Amino acid sequence: MTGTALIYEMDDLNATPRLIAELEVHNFDNSNVFMWECPDLFSLGGKDLFVWSPQGKLRESHQFQNNYHATYALGELNGNRLRAEHIEELDYGFDFYAPQTVENSDRILFGWVGLPDLTYPTDKYQWHSMLTLPRKLSLQNGKVIQNPIVNVGELQAVEMSENFAIENLDTAYLQISVENQPLVLDFFSNEQGQKLSLRFENGVLSLDRSQTEQTELMEKFGSVRHCKIEQLETIEIFFDRSVVEIFVNGGEKVLTSRFFIAKRENVVKSSRPIQVKVAKVLPISVE
Repeated sequence: MTGTALIYEMDDLNATPRLIAELEVHNFDNSNVFMWECPDLFSLGGKDLFVWSPQGKLRESHQFQNNYHATYALGELNGNRLRAEHIEELDYGFDFYAPQTVENSDRILFGWVGLPDLTYPTDKYQWHSMLTLPRKLSLQNGKVIQNPIVNVGELQAVEMSENFAIENLDTAYLQISVENQPLVLDFFSNEQGQKLSLRFENGVLSLDRSQTEQTELMEKFGSVRHCKIEQLETIEIFFDRSVVEIFVNGGEKVLTSRFFIAKRENVVKSSRPIQVKVAKVLPISVE
C-alpha cells in the first residue's frame, strides 16, 4: 500500500465530479509512504504547486526529520502527471503539519501546530494543537517563499550582547541580523537550566529544544531539527507562549515548533553582539 491522491474534474460546483486518475509526482520517492494526507493542488506564479503530508517518508539528516511532515512539489501538471522541478519540506521545525491554502487575490496558507500521535505537556489541560500564523505564498528562484501575515507594533532597535532582557519576550516579534556569521541564541534560560536554543554554523541552522520540558514521545523523535542555509542574513521570530515560528531570509525557510519552559525568564543570551529589532505582536483585524 502506498500513498496517493486522486484527481477529479467537474463542470461547475453543482456538477457530479468525474474521476480522472491518480496523481503522479515526478521525482518524489514514494517508497515507505502509506498515505498522502491533506492534498492541495493549485497554481502559483505560473506554476503548478502540490502541497501534501506524506506519511511514512523515511527520515534524512537535514530534511524529513519528523514522523509526519508537510511537503510541496513545484512544477508543471500535464494530465495526471506533475513534473516536479523542485520538492522540499514546507517547514523544518518539530510540529508543523497538514497545511491547507485559501485564495483571496493572494494564496494564503495555514498549518497545524501539533503532530498526530504526539503528546505534549498541555494535553492534561485538553489542549494539544493550534493554527500557525497565516502565510502568503509566492515564488522566488524556483522555490516557495512564505511570508507571515501579521500586525506588529513599532520596532525598537537594540544591540544585543550576552544576556539581554526583553519585556514580554514570550509574545514578542524579533528581527535579527545574522550577516551569515556563526551565532548561538538561547531563549528563556532559567535557574533549572532550561532553554530553547537556535544555532547557525557551517551553513546549517539548528533548533534545539532538548533543554525544555518534553514528553517521552517528544524525546523519542529527537530534540534537534536542522535545515541547510547557503547564506543566512536575517531571522524573524514570533513567540506566542509555547509556540515559536521562525522565518529565515524573508520566508526562504521556516521552522515551527512547540516548546515548554514553565518558569521562564524573558532573557536572550547571544554568543556575539548582534543587531535586533523588537516589537509587540498585535491582533489581526479581518473586515
